[in-house]
Amino acid sequence: MIGPLHRGTVLLAALCTTFAPQALSAQQAPPTDVAAVHAQLLRAAQISDPTLRAARARLAAERARARLADIGPVTGLDAEFADGLGGNIATGNLTLTASRPFVGSVRRRAARDLAAADVQALDREILALERALALQLTSDLAASVGSTRIVRRLEASDAWLADAERSLTARYANGEARYLDVLRVRTERLQLAAERASELGARRMALAALRLRVGSAGADDSLGALVQHLASSDDTTPWLALLGARPSTDSLLDLSDALREARGAEQRTVALRAQQVAEQRAQWSGLAGLQRIGPDNGGPSIGIVLGLSTTLPFTAARGIALTQAAADADVAAAGVATAVARASAAAALESALARDDSAMELLQLYAGVLGAASASERDAALTHYRNGSLSLLELLDFERALLRVEIERARAIAAAASARAALFGLNR
Repeated sequence: MIGPLHRGTVLLAALCTTFAPQALSAQQAPPTDVAAVHAQLLRAAQISDPTLRAARARLAAERARARLADIGPVTGLDAEFADGLGGNIATGNLTLTASRPFVGSVRRRAARDLAAADVQALDREILALERALALQLTSDLAASVGSTRIVRRLEASDAWLADAERSLTARYANGEARYLDVLRVRTERLQLAAERASELGARRMALAALRLRVGSAGADDSLGALVQHLASSDDTTPWLALLGARPSTDSLLDLSDALREARGAEQRTVALRAQQVAEQRAQWSGLAGLQRIGPDNGGPSIGIVLGLSTTLPFTAARGIALTQAAADADVAAAGVATAVARASAAAALESALARDDSAMELLQLYAGVLGAASASERDAALTHYRNGSLSLLELLDFERALLRVEIERARAIAAAASARAALFGLNR
């Protein structure tokens, strides 16, 4: 017969096979702690997330396009015919030349900078998406585990009250207890049943969100077993480690969607201005070829043709000046937009930091002596009740208060994960 521990191990091993991008080797152990489970699910989420996949596809296309910046212009081929006397082409002239524009280092550099701006913008977008995905996964996992802990705690309290109800019912039948005490226990159990039904709904929604995040719609049993395993521990310390140290304010601002997009637009505007300035410089082209002089023009003979041409920007000096002024205005406007985005992001981050501080302080409180004290005090209260030194009403009040504390402890994990995600503009 397979024991509960072995059944849990089998379920966890099956879960790893389901979620892993590739099957785990025989030497790899299934994930059993919060950090290992989070890393396992994150790998699956990074593969299946459609937004991240689309961004990576755009990045690959942009990098391929960026390689075109170093490709030179196309060479042109020209042929000219001049007929001889009587319209005879064979006795006339024939010229065949190849021409190619000269691309200077300034124009090449401007083209590379413009392509690099687009690639860097997508690089920053993917980095932000990956960070957001990790935080969203943490929030979904914490919500699932927290709801599961609450359901288990409500069920444990109901099981204890069921024993108390049976005992009180027997004592009432013997005239040793009041019916009011029996009603109190039944009312308490009814309230627990209602809370459990509500929490089961929250748990189903949290698991659905987590399942959607990792792209495993058919892994209900495995995912549920994983969450049940993580919920078996009341220790909040691993969640503190998973959330980790908070990044600096500048790093958080850099990952702000609005500021990141504004900076990308400003960088591209500057690169476009540089390209425009380069295009307005004198453009040189060279040509080389052969010319055949026909008999009707003093031939026959063959000679070499060389040529050089250039544009004259000074002939359109006013137009060029106006164009550059417009480009300068675009750069200035992009800089103002970046400053506005930074100020807006900093204001939003201010309140998010306060929320994160509060949530982390509460989680650290539950990770300290409060959790251990709650368990020991409950055991002591139960002992006093069995010894007759604590009344049923006093025990119910104590159990109700302790239940609230333990429920809030379970919810503190999800609240801390949600608050940390809000630092990155998520879950607001």
